[in-house]
Amino acid sequence: MKSKKGVTNQMGFLAPTLKKQLNPKQELYLLSQAIKWEYFENEFEQYYSKEGRPAHSIRLMTSLLILKHLYGLSDEGLVEQQWEMNPSF
Repeated sequence: MKSKKGVTNQMGFLAPTLKKQLNPKQELYLLSQAIKWEYFENEFEQYYSKEGRPAHSIRLMTSLLILKHLYGLSDEGLVEQQWEMNPSF
C-alpha cells in the first residue's frame, strides 16, 4: 500500500526543522533540491498496492537507492554507517 503523505514541515517544540539544521551548500542537500521527486512518485506509484499496510514513501526508498549507489554501500552499510550518524542522509 502506498504511504500517505504526512506533515513534513511541522515545527518541534524545542528544535527547528531538520531542513533548517542542514547546510544548504552541502552536496546532498543540493542534490535533494535538484531531483524532481514527483517523477519517481508518478513512475513507481503503479507498483504500490491500494490495500494492506502503508509502505515507506517512494521518495525515501528512491533516495536510499541513490545514496547506496553514490557511496557504494550495502543495505546494512547505509543504515549502520551513515543513516544513523549523518543527518544529511
